[in-house]
Amino acid sequence: MQVQNSVRSVVRSQSTRRETCRVCGSRRLSLILDLGISPLANRFLRSEQLNQDEPTFPLDVFVCADCSLVQLLEVVDPELLFRDYVYVSGTSETMRAHFARFAEALIQRFAFPPDALVVEVASNDGTFLGNFAGRGLRLIGVEPAVNIAEIARRRGIESITEFFSEDVAERLRAEHGPAACVLATNVFAHLDDVNGFVRGLDRLLDAEGIFVLENSYVRDMLEQLEFDSVYHEHLSYFSVAAVSFQN
Repeated sequence: MQVQNSVRSVVRSQSTRRETCRVCGSRRLSLILDLGISPLANRFLRSEQLNQDEPTFPLDVFVCADCSLVQLLEVVDPELLFRDYVYVSGTSETMRAHFARFAEALIQRFAFPPDALVVEVASNDGTFLGNFAGRGLRLIGVEPAVNIAEIARRRGIESITEFFSEDVAERLRAEHGPAACVLATNVFAHLDDVNGFVRGLDRLLDAEGIFVLENSYVRDMLEQLEFDSVYHEHLSYFSVAAVSFQN
């Protein structure tokens, strides 16, 4: 009983529970998958930590009846999840090759003018953004993980250690001008305030600017029973209908 009470105190102090859909605000939310109480992904304990309380949180998945967004309602403090992060894009040969092809396709398709500003949100170690280097473009990464942003800086990628927001977007525009392109790969799933993020994009992008979104597809997750892709970092699981929804 003492252990249970201790765990509950950790949960309540480091997470909040939504009551409405994060895209449309509906309360018509139905539970579709309950994975119980779970520790955070990628937090591998050292031997000296085994007798300490480990933060655990509900891991249950809901679907919104109005906009169809599949989502977690338990929102773990992003400071706990992302400030000291372990995933590094550049360690994956597959990701490096993918980002190189992706960047080349964007450069060929959109022919950005010289000195155009390209911003990547959740830029990690700069693996994707680095493929735009040497093209006469200005590059800025926005990455909240202090340890990962430092890797990008060592690679010559200017990086701001912030969570992207409307305020950050306005500051970037004031200091650097409007962005010709904003990249967001595998970040939408991590957002609680999706609508605030989109408002920030609107403030940062040039009138003819390009927003590039890459995210996993909930249909694939359901059809292939990818329950292991459900963890606390992934707050939302997007379908085309959810991305296209308009209030």
